[in-house]
Amino acid sequence: RNVAADAVARGHAVTTFSRGRILVSLPPGVQQLYGDRDGDLSALAGGSWDVAIDCDSYDPQATRTRMAAELLVEQVERYAYISSVRAYASFSEPPAEGAPRLNDDAAEYYGARKGACEAVVEDVFGERALLIRPGVIVGPDDPRDRYTWWCVRLAGDGRTVAPAPRERPMQLIDVRNLAAWLVQLAENGATGPFNAAGPRSTLGAILEQTRTAVGGTTELVWLDETFLQEQGIGEWYELPLWLPDPAFRHLPDVPIDRALAAGLTFRPLEETARDTLAWARSERGDREWEAGLSPEREASLLAAR
Repeated sequence: RNVAADAVARGHAVTTFSRGRILVSLPPGVQQLYGDRDGDLSALAGGSWDVAIDCDSYDPQATRTRMAAELLVEQVERYAYISSVRAYASFSEPPAEGAPRLNDDAAEYYGARKGACEAVVEDVFGERALLIRPGVIVGPDDPRDRYTWWCVRLAGDGRTVAPAPRERPMQLIDVRNLAAWLVQLAENGATGPFNAAGPRSTLGAILEQTRTAVGGTTELVWLDETFLQEQGIGEWYELPLWLPDPAFRHLPDVPIDRALAAGLTFRPLEETARDTLAWARSERGDREWEAGLSPEREASLLAAR
């Protein structure tokens, strides 16, 4: 949605293709093509485009990615594959773009599938491949709720659990900044791999900035991760953005120098927080939360500490 809207606003002709009906609003003038979940790509035959941006491909065998890439290799100048920082093989150190990646296309792990799809795109497009490895994407319309839950919770009062240490590395990138930058990369003919994460920060700084931005009075109670593990708290989603495994310490701590040199910019976190909260209150609806402690779970943790 955000890539299409930004590209149209910049005067580009945009075509979308999906394996089913798109359930989001797109700007007027966007040509919408459809396939199916069995791999029918015939709607793309005969077209030509400057760049294809593949936003949601992680087939375990990379089959669908290969089908799309091989079909489009003569129809597009460049193929931009939206991968993930999780495609890297190790996070013992902050991984730069040249670090080894996972490439076991038979694995069920999301990162391995992303790495396998990257390899397919490189194999088919060679130097015309553009590989984008986002970190934690946040902002309005986020279906994952990892940051949205914090915006809503920190806009309230009382006490809430936060996972110590507060100096834990963390990066958040607003989807609107990511989308605008993708369009800019397409315009500039960029190729190769890019980490696409937010400014390097800490979880403590991000939560405190968020609380200030949304005007809440919630007290952050920083609980030791050993205690949280003893209580059986789920990482990353049940307690959003908590990633205690030392093997993943630097997953939200990747260098972004190459992206910055290529024009990636960021709006203030305070703006992202306010906009995310406004969206959550007006448009998110009453669907179940994908992330976040339940009030009962939160209360039991605070009582047991």
